[in-house]
Amino acid sequence: MKHLSHSSLTCADECLKKFQLTRLSEPEDRLPNLPAKPRDVGILAHAYIESYFKGTDFLSALIAQDHTEHHAEALKIFENWTLRFNIPEECWLFSEREGSCSVDGVPVPIIGYDDFVYEDNGVHILRDFKTGWGTEVYSSYDFQGDLACLRYEREFPLVRLASEVEFVRRGIVSPRREWTPELRAATIARVQAIWTKIQTEVSEATPGKHCTFCPYMLQCSKGMQIRTEGHVVHSKEDALTSLREIALFEESIKALKDALKPYVQEYGPLETGPGRYEMKAGFSAAGRFTVGKG
Repeated sequence: MKHLSHSSLTCADECLKKFQLTRLSEPEDRLPNLPAKPRDVGILAHAYIESYFKGTDFLSALIAQDHTEHHAEALKIFENWTLRFNIPEECWLFSEREGSCSVDGVPVPIIGYDDFVYEDNGVHILRDFKTGWGTEVYSSYDFQGDLACLRYEREFPLVRLASEVEFVRRGIVSPRREWTPELRAATIARVQAIWTKIQTEVSEATPGKHCTFCPYMLQCSKGMQIRTEGHVVHSKEDALTSLREIALFEESIKALKDALKPYVQEYGPLETGPGRYEMKAGFSAAGRFTVGKG
């Protein structure tokens, strides 16, 4: 491990099992990633927003490279975002800025990218763009903002700092999180504690709210349990989230069936305890899992 990133530190803090599977294990031992349209759309939407700060030529080149559904959705997000974005250009400082810092007791550097940095009345604001549907500021978002301030401060030690999150689909910006000496000390201590945790080589999964966003949840029984138990729909946003999750599961199940079919066509039926599945009849619980030829 040559460095730690914002995402890897957050991952290790939330669930060391996922950290080890995605960061430390050999590639052939890592869990397969589930289809993740939201992730792909988000990457493209970030690229379009970056293009806004680089100029129209960059944007034209980006649009020209692909015309898939993901690009269409990402471009729509970007176009709606530009209608709301109102920070004057003279206040812009950085876009997609890379930085790094070191922490006592942690032998590898911490690296990261700042989506957008601007100045407001002498304060440098580090803004993180989120392209998902939700608008809740999770503790991991705050931690990532704190890490960004820690890195930025090492290069600009005399500048007042704050971090914030913009949910670009909805046009909502979170309250600013002021960077203080107390927050600096807490962030350094948290990084040191995470590094100590990584060194323990404990591989148990740690279920929690973060399981909702874990692309490896289907392979993790603890994650499945925490995700399904107590799931309650309170609002239209909860309902839409549930529907999107159902679509993701159905997409994943279809992909698994497509991967399984050539095997059973060659070697015959498979059976297991939880239920029965036949290619034509479908799935029924409390029987045996059977996939017949054809």
